[in-house]
Amino acid sequence: MCSYNAGANLYPNIELLALAAAARAIGHTVAYIDCIAEKLTTPQGIARVLSFGAEILVGICGLECFRDDVEEMKAVKTALPEVLVGLFGYYPTRYPQRCLDEGLNFVLMGEGEPGLQALAAGRLSAPGLSTPGQINPAAPRLTDRQFNDLPCPAHDLVDPTRYSELGLGASLTVAQFTRGCPYPCRYCIRTYGRRTVRRSPRNVLDEFTFIKQQGIAHVRILDDTFLTNRQWATDICTGLIRANLGLTWGALCRADNIATDLLRLMKKAGCKRLFIGIESGSQRILDYYNKGYRVEAIAPQVRKVRRAGIEAVGFFILGAPLETWVDVRQSIALAKRCNLDFVIATKLVIYPGTDLESEIGHLARVNPWAAEHTFADSCREREIMAWERRFYRAFYTSPAGIRTGIRTLLKDPRRAFQSTLEVLRFAIADKDGDHHPDYL
Repeated sequence: MCSYNAGANLYPNIELLALAAAARAIGHTVAYIDCIAEKLTTPQGIARVLSFGAEILVGICGLECFRDDVEEMKAVKTALPEVLVGLFGYYPTRYPQRCLDEGLNFVLMGEGEPGLQALAAGRLSAPGLSTPGQINPAAPRLTDRQFNDLPCPAHDLVDPTRYSELGLGASLTVAQFTRGCPYPCRYCIRTYGRRTVRRSPRNVLDEFTFIKQQGIAHVRILDDTFLTNRQWATDICTGLIRANLGLTWGALCRADNIATDLLRLMKKAGCKRLFIGIESGSQRILDYYNKGYRVEAIAPQVRKVRRAGIEAVGFFILGAPLETWVDVRQSIALAKRCNLDFVIATKLVIYPGTDLESEIGHLARVNPWAAEHTFADSCREREIMAWERRFYRAFYTSPAGIRTGIRTLLKDPRRAFQSTLEVLRFAIADKDGDHHPDYL
């Protein structure tokens, strides 16, 4: 379950591009190295750092791949002891001392810009930065004005042809115009908390213009939910239509804040695809997750997306403690009823720091340092994996799933074929314990 490297999709990392811009704004020369996109081995990545002459190296850590990310950064530190090597992300912020005990030089706490600028200035006791012997708190959350005043992420450092999204072609980048999510979902890690800060529509349009100048064709907006503030989204779409940049884009949203008139505007402004957090077709599971909406309202809302000419991707979570096969069947039925283009069904993970961990953490076997993200009950783990297989089989053999397969094969034959094989390999596998990649 990775935000940036999922099956046929590969995205640049917006957090690192934002940090690069923040460092450049105070006079530093920066480079962005993506060993996945550039197909670099660890030694080759280290050689790139060496050839650049780096004094400071920041690596971001994923959730499911945290252990491997730490090991990669340790390898860099061992090979280049003179370079200050540090980590950034949710787990490093949560476990700074443990990260430093691994031999690294620093951890950026919370939002990374204040900590990185403090490190570059030698202010080792500043909030937002932890170093050996000096564990500091995260810097205070940025305000709207401070977030708006940050420099535009360094999209010019990216080779956009290395990145792509299934069915939408290559030449893309990512963007993040808000930080924080106001909704109380019990499973969410809330990297930036529940207070939302956002860039102004003018600032957003300036970034779109900068992206266009780099020869990029598509933008994947990674805000936790793009439609929280309807007027803000309207102003951005209106500005994009007036600017006539010719960019296409996709974004995330919830199933309960979709409005027909705004969808029409989004389509005209270049929106190609919406990723919708549906989570379940069972009301009792939605209530358990604290989603705050009724299941019967979901399908009419989602169908509006496709009627507006925008592709609809539905996210589902399987494995709530009270969930049964009956609930999963309701989710499958809802996915078909919504007439979705794609579905992504993933196992519930009880991540450290979430509401669920404080309530039912004893049911989980989650150890980021050992790459464990499972339920303590292995039988339950296998049952959920079997549900995922049945979910994919049921949806992608339905009329909606077949329609998606044919259309995607026509638009993007090579990667669509590879992705289809991955889905089929997982869906028809005999071993219930096998893990699978993400598909979209």
